[in-house]
This record gives sequence, C-alpha cells and structure tokens, in this order.
Amino acid sequence: MSAAHCCRLVLGIALAIAILDATATATASELASAEEMPTEGLTTAGATPLAGVGTDGTPLRAFCTDRPTKANLPCILDEGHWQVESDAVNYTFERGAHAVLFTNPTVKYGLTGDADLEVNWTPYEEVHGYDTERRQEITRYGVGDLVLRAKLGLLGQDGGWAAATLIPYVKVPTAPTIIGNGVWEGGLIVPVLFKLNDQLCLTLDPEVDALKNSDRGGRHAAVAQVVNLGWSLPHGVTVFGEIWSYVNIDPAGTVTQYSGDVALAWGLPRDFQLDVGANIGLNRQTPAAQVYAGVSQRF
Repeated sequence: MSAAHCCRLVLGIALAIAILDATATATASELASAEEMPTEGLTTAGATPLAGVGTDGTPLRAFCTDRPTKANLPCILDEGHWQVESDAVNYTFERGAHAVLFTNPTVKYGLTGDADLEVNWTPYEEVHGYDTERRQEITRYGVGDLVLRAKLGLLGQDGGWAAATLIPYVKVPTAPTIIGNGVWEGGLIVPVLFKLNDQLCLTLDPEVDALKNSDRGGRHAAVAQVVNLGWSLPHGVTVFGEIWSYVNIDPAGTVTQYSGDVALAWGLPRDFQLDVGANIGLNRQTPAAQVYAGVSQRF
C-alpha cells in the first residue's frame, strides 16, 4: 500500500471518528435518563429496539437501516425526517486488484408513512489493478455513480409478522471510466422480511437489473438474491449472516457470483448506529473479500 493511499485511509478514518464525536456524544446523565419507549409496528432485526420521539413529541418507528449487509430491509423512514447511512471506509480485495471507498453516504428523506426517497453517491473512490497487455499497474480514482431510489411500502409497516416494500432505482453515470461503465442503468428490488420470533428475522431480497451489454449493443438482465438472518441481542446489538448470489446474463458471457457475509450492528440512543462487516467471495468470479465499517443517524 502506497504512502498516499495510507494517508487517505487515515484521513477517512479520522473523518469517521469526527462524525462519531459530533453526532453521538452524550453525557452519562443524558444516557442514563434516555426513556425507552415501546416499539410500534414491526420490530425488525437490525432496528434499534427503542422507538424514537419526533420534535413534536410524536413517537417514531423503530430506528432501522439498510446497513450493514447487502440485504435491504422493508422499513420506511418516518415522514418529514432525514437519515444518513454511510461507510466510513470500505475496502474490496480482488484477485490482482483492489478498490477503496472513502465514505459512501446514502441520504434518505421520508415522504409519507409509506414512501421515502434515497440518494447514494461515493465522493471519492480508488481502483487499483494490473494491465496484462501493457504489463503495468494501473490506478483510477474519482467519484462514483449516483444512485436514486424510492422505497414504497407494500405491507407490514404498521405491525405484523411480515413486511415488504418495492425499491425501484436508477443509476446515473457520474463515475469516470474503469470506476463506472458510463451508461444509465436501473432495476427493481423487493425486500421481504419475516419475523420468526422476538429475536430472529429472515429477509429475502430478490433483485432484477436492466444492464448495458458489454459490447454496448443492447441491454440484458441480471438477477440477484440475498437470504439474510438477523439475530437481535441485548444492548442494541444485532448479528447478521447472509448468502448473496448474483447472475449477470451478458451476451458476451454470463458472470455468476456468490458470497457469504457476516456483520454486526450496534444501535445507540438518539437514533444512531455503528456497524462492521465482511463479505467473503465463494467463487473465482467474486471479489475475494470486502471489509467495511459504517455509521447511521436519523434526524
């Protein structure tokens, strides 16, 4: 790892620590006096087991994020509220290459009780690889693609043993070549959660994408599926395990990927969450490993 790369990594971690200090600092007396209100609606693994209170005193749904795993949860942000979910740092190890994201924020806004809008964008990303034709190492850096999503409630937002949403999305090609492919793409995700008991939740997260052919001659489909199990523990801790699969049916050649993922989230008072995780590639077409740490905050 180069000195410049190390400096950027340290700066990214320092930025994350600064964010934590600015958003999560509270005195011991404030924490001790934080009122634990009963959760309303469906309690999902991965949601802090405390319901928040809005500025007008009305109760909010349990704090819930789409972090830390690949699975999306079918929870929708409360109307009129903002939420930020972001990697502090994200490092992917590829065979012969690696990539680093220095923060990767998703900003959400609650439109109604059954719909929110979401924007995701990486302000700085580095991709390192090897050019086999020129026999030299290459490095590309810049911003990532912009992703616009909406989360629309189908069922279960007000309680029950199951919940589901629709997440249509579009990718705007803002990333430079190598980091992105320079074309508009989109798809649909349909997360479905089953509450097995007060501690365990099973989430299925099917996805279908419309992608540009690698020869730029048309479009093709790609499909993904996540099977995720979340286990809620005391003190706001949730442990996740999941299996992820992805099949990109490009006419030039189908790419099939699999990973086994583990993660841990720690929900704190004031609608704040810390998380860490690792995704392990299970075949040669999947990046060997991805490790990350992140933060989430509802306002």
